[in-house]
Amino acid sequence: MSDRENTMEYDAVSLQVVHSRLETLMRLMTRTLEQLAGTAVGREAGDYSTAFMDAEGKICAFGSAVITHLGHEVQIIPWIYEHFGRENIKPGDVFVSNDPYTGGCVHSSDVGCTAPVFAEGELIGWVFCDMHFADVGGMVPGSFSPSAGDCFAEAVRFPPTRIYAAGEYRDDVVRAFINNTRIPTQIARDLSAEVGSVNLGVRAVAELAEQYGVEQLKHILRGLHEFSEQMFRARLREIPDGVYEWSDYIEDGYADDSVYRAFARMTVAGDELYIDFRGSSGSAPALLNCARSGLVGGAMGPLIQQLATGIPFNAGVMRPLHLRSEKGSFIDAAFPTPIGLATGYGAWAVSDAAWGAASSALEASGNEYLRGRSAAQAGGGAHCSIFSGASNQFGDYSVFLNMDGPGGQGLAALEGLDGARGSNVSLWGSIPSIEAHESTEPFLYLSREMWQDSPGAGRWRGGFGLKSAVVVWGEKTSPQSGTFCSVRNAVPTAGRNGGYPASGVYYGPVSDTPVWERLENGELLTCSEIQLEFGDNFESLPSKAMWEGKRALHKGIGGEVFIQTSPGGGGFGDPLVRDPESVRRDVREGVVSAEAASSVYGVVLGGDAEVDARATAARRNELRDARVEHAEIPVAIAAG
Repeated sequence: MSDRENTMEYDAVSLQVVHSRLETLMRLMTRTLEQLAGTAVGREAGDYSTAFMDAEGKICAFGSAVITHLGHEVQIIPWIYEHFGRENIKPGDVFVSNDPYTGGCVHSSDVGCTAPVFAEGELIGWVFCDMHFADVGGMVPGSFSPSAGDCFAEAVRFPPTRIYAAGEYRDDVVRAFINNTRIPTQIARDLSAEVGSVNLGVRAVAELAEQYGVEQLKHILRGLHEFSEQMFRARLREIPDGVYEWSDYIEDGYADDSVYRAFARMTVAGDELYIDFRGSSGSAPALLNCARSGLVGGAMGPLIQQLATGIPFNAGVMRPLHLRSEKGSFIDAAFPTPIGLATGYGAWAVSDAAWGAASSALEASGNEYLRGRSAAQAGGGAHCSIFSGASNQFGDYSVFLNMDGPGGQGLAALEGLDGARGSNVSLWGSIPSIEAHESTEPFLYLSREMWQDSPGAGRWRGGFGLKSAVVVWGEKTSPQSGTFCSVRNAVPTAGRNGGYPASGVYYGPVSDTPVWERLENGELLTCSEIQLEFGDNFESLPSKAMWEGKRALHKGIGGEVFIQTSPGGGGFGDPLVRDPESVRRDVREGVVSAEAASSVYGVVLGGDAEVDARATAARRNELRDARVEHAEIPVAIAAG
């Protein structure tokens, strides 16, 4: 450290200004991705992240819709230095990467782009973005295969590789990448969007360095790290020392009916935080697993959204955190274990397990604000339908990743607050609009609607899930085959502190419906109407299914309707003490049925749809008596 650095003091105003400038840059970089992306996933689904790291690769600013992408961001720069040499990094370099085992993306569909920032001839930092690409090769369209036995079969994987070398475009490398996707035009646009995003970031950070000077900017960045570290250590000291544990479970559903456990043992020791994931299940035969990058990214969910809320997130927050795991488990897979849906399964399970342990720790705090951050489980996991065919409405090969599942789930309830829509791994992820899908994909939406009774019941109920119904559409469109992957079919989203779990998900085709005849008459059937009228013709698919080469959805008379659901969030607290007026409002708005109001919440509504106070009190006593009658005494107590 120079004498000048030793004499510098941290100026609170400068810290705040630079922090705000970097946060604004993150938003501008994500906006660039949205405006330039070639697919609806990039333009509207929010499946992306941005970051600025210092010269050592330490996070200084993070603009993510998807928190798990941090697993990529914290690992890529050390890998580049190790394999290229720091001295060989040049202005104008741009690297692309999508290999979880070399450079750290969470799964191969998350393609990262990073570029160094130079000022006054010195490497001062890196800008980064990461976005889901709808197809990166592999054995099935969409690059999610429940039958892939290793990562080689899942996708083409690039370790960090220059696509610009000192400003010179490497057309041969880009062609090699694009040549391995089934939708080269869209993916080329996605990659260009990422290059545009990091180029914007390089210019903005260079301007910041010019304004403050390189040494002063480096000093301010260290100050931001130290400020966040001190804040988070103070936060940890508000939680009693102790060990807090939680387990999450997800199912395979393709190779067999195995259920995999993600186990988190969280230890708070003064101002240090240890999360030990040893005790989790071994690796799965297919795409459930995540590599170390997914473990790191998954652990960031409760860190950002529960433990460190209100603290500027950067590498300083991560300094007190220590992670342990067992190599070869399904949440720290060993090469070449398949990791095709790591973000939606393995990494998400890590987040859910750590989330539950963090909630237990927060409930032990004497700080009212921290206790209020304890929450049930959000929807949990990605629920993906990927359709593909030789021709879409424009005559082109198509890959349609339906994002209604991962984007449409319910958020967890917490004390004093019902769940909304969202997840514990996404900060502002959304669902592509119906119009965006229909303008680019060969499908017509019959409906996308709230799924009644999907939230976990509780004193504060979870957020509701969605259900949708689509049909193949377009004059030039060919039959559409598909690959289907979900969790929460068998193991629902968990509630907390007496709150009930949310609904399990389902999806599949409905055959022999008069949808097309009614469309010709200008009538759209909703998903609920289709299920009510033609539920006997619904084929519920297992949580993982592959149609490639076997069957497809067809358009026109006799064509099937495909129904998909997304899970609700878990409830918090006993539903029998929920405010009856809140239940009445939920019934009026269609979130809860009148039947569930009575059978689950014990709220009786009269003919005028108002709460019958006397009947409600009697009904709730009846339900409590039934609980006592059917309660099982724990063995340890019975034996005592």
